[in-house]
Amino acid sequence: MSAPVLHLAALGPHDITIAGAKMARLAAVAAHGFAVPRSFIVTTAAFRRQMVEPAIAAVLESSLAD
Repeated sequence: MSAPVLHLAALGPHDITIAGAKMARLAAVAAHGFAVPRSFIVTTAAFRRQMVEPAIAAVLESSLAD
């Protein structure tokens, strides 16, 4: 799974490194038949790539400083 955005249904409970713990657990809940809204996730790799962009980092730092 190298796409930066995935549907929740494409994940399983062991995809923590791809989607993060919360989304992997939500995928497991959905897989067990519980009602979960249709969702998408931004992969952890895509998030990390964006975080190294100087413009994104500057915006986040400014927002957090307020």
